[in-house]
Amino acid sequence: MLDKLEFQIAFGAIKHFGRNLYTTNPPAIAELVANAWDAYATECSIYYNESDLLIIDNGIGMTDNEFQERYACSGYTKNLDIRIPKDFQKRPYMGKKGIGKFSAFSLADKYILYTKSDEDTQWKAIELQHDILNTPQPTVEIPIRRIDDLNEVEEKFNIKINFTTGTIIYLPNIKRSITEKTVASLNNLLPRRFSVTTIINDGKFSLKFQGKEFDLKKHFYYDNIELVYYFGYTKEEIKKLFTHASEDGIREFSAPTFDSKGWIATTTLPNDLKADEDTKIKGVVIYINGKLADEDIFKNFSNDMHANAYIIGEVNADFLDATNDDPVLSNREGLNHENEDVIKLREYLQKVRSFVLNAWGTFRASRPLEQQPYLQKALDSSGLKNVYSSLPSENRAKINKYAQKLFDRPKDSEEAETKTETLAQIILPAVFQIVNEEALKELLQKTGLTSDEVLQAFTEIFDFSEINHAIRMRANVTEKLKIIQKLKDYKESGEVEKIFEKHLAKNPWLIEPYWIAQPKTVKTQDYYTLCGIDNEKPDKKYIDIIIDVASEINPVIVEIKREKATSYSVPNCQEIIIQLLGYKKAIAEELKKQPDRASLRAADIKAYFVCGDVAMSKLSADDRQDLINNRIELKSYDILIRQAEAIFSAGFGLDEE
Repeated sequence: MLDKLEFQIAFGAIKHFGRNLYTTNPPAIAELVANAWDAYATECSIYYNESDLLIIDNGIGMTDNEFQERYACSGYTKNLDIRIPKDFQKRPYMGKKGIGKFSAFSLADKYILYTKSDEDTQWKAIELQHDILNTPQPTVEIPIRRIDDLNEVEEKFNIKINFTTGTIIYLPNIKRSITEKTVASLNNLLPRRFSVTTIINDGKFSLKFQGKEFDLKKHFYYDNIELVYYFGYTKEEIKKLFTHASEDGIREFSAPTFDSKGWIATTTLPNDLKADEDTKIKGVVIYINGKLADEDIFKNFSNDMHANAYIIGEVNADFLDATNDDPVLSNREGLNHENEDVIKLREYLQKVRSFVLNAWGTFRASRPLEQQPYLQKALDSSGLKNVYSSLPSENRAKINKYAQKLFDRPKDSEEAETKTETLAQIILPAVFQIVNEEALKELLQKTGLTSDEVLQAFTEIFDFSEINHAIRMRANVTEKLKIIQKLKDYKESGEVEKIFEKHLAKNPWLIEPYWIAQPKTVKTQDYYTLCGIDNEKPDKKYIDIIIDVASEINPVIVEIKREKATSYSVPNCQEIIIQLLGYKKAIAEELKKQPDRASLRAADIKAYFVCGDVAMSKLSADDRQDLINNRIELKSYDILIRQAEAIFSAGFGLDEE
């Protein structure tokens, strides 16, 4: 009967493959779970308390001979001949060097191992300490205890171990305690250390944590896969893995010349790949014999496409295990990218990934509107939702394409979200114009008519109609740039109030870019009556511009002040609020005469105050907030000009001729 082990350690093995091998719990625990798989366990369970960790399995355990010849020899090529229990098919071996056990020292400075085979009448127990094994001596003697039961660990974890054979690893005083937060991480990250395909094909292995079984047949992001390119699998197998992916989102890629199967996919959102608050996974995992060999084969071969934030993949590359040249780096940091077979695999997967990246945008843009939240937000913030709904399906498809490229980006903060919404207000109207221009060009090509002839025909047929008005609103970019230049010239003269009033009334897109595509009715002080208010009366309300736009239920007021600094043109905040409140009350009183508007309040009416730089500078941050609270938006002449130039000077692909 064996009473001690002659622990044989290749020099430096403990140092290189022990304490410093892993800095987080999941990969270290996974190495020990892999040993349970290799021992043909059908169940491996993990338990923890405030300071300790326990990993037990019901595998074949180790005979005295196996204990000495297999477990006590480390850092050498492992003998893969192992007892296979009855009714088991041969499992692919996850460990080859016999160093996985040293990952226990990444978790604690010592551990106690219990093992029992079917030829043992008692459990054998040894205690291994890092400092004792970390020695230049070729062997270290480790005494073996023989015990009849496992009470000493059962009591610590308040469990009952009913296995008759197997191996148990008890790690006291673990370095990184397991908390509620790390439990969530373990639940997501530990199963990912193992290939779903290998587990499903075996059909006899389960992994439990505190008595609750892990789902090893799918990883935490599977339900959020939407576009997947696969190879080596059948389509039915992929459908079973990714039950939420659409038919169009499941696409086969030509199989490689070597024996491998896998897939590369994108998730709905980048956050679908967050294992916990602090950990986000990415890239393409490589499994060899069911065990993770590289967390991301592209970690040193990435690109800057933001679609990469959505990409995930899993590849079973067991063929890498067939050669004598070990493809896995000894430090467990991943595959050796100088290995010829690894190069061959990586180059093939680069092709698959390129297809995914190229198809990603088009696929995202083809989804129903309710699956494109970035477009919904852009439409809401730009006020173009109703216009979008009224467009032909082919035009909506084009807008979807442009919007996806512009707005479908990871948002990692509220500030980024706000910036995107602001960008949508400025850019989306130009997108609508691009699509309109494209539609017009297609029409011209089909009919052979000139643009002037088409516009004239529309004018004759639909004069004073919404269609005619919309077409005139989309006059070519050159004309808009001319208008902007005129305003810049007028501004330099200082007397701009009347000039801007005229141009803003005629071109409301200068006030809000998204009004470019809105049906509208403009009324200015040139009209005798404004919303039913008689300006000949002494108490008349002399309003510069009143405009009706589809994005606002009520008319919008635009008040304009001249550029030169006078007491009239530089009012304070309260004067602005009082003046515009008077206008709002007058309009509200008129509209409340309508049966469906009886509850209208003056505060519900939106207003814009356009002024010069001097007036703008006199208003503090608190003043501006007060204006916002009173539904008054502040803009200067410079802001209007810069805003318009930002859209139309760039062109956004439009022909300015």
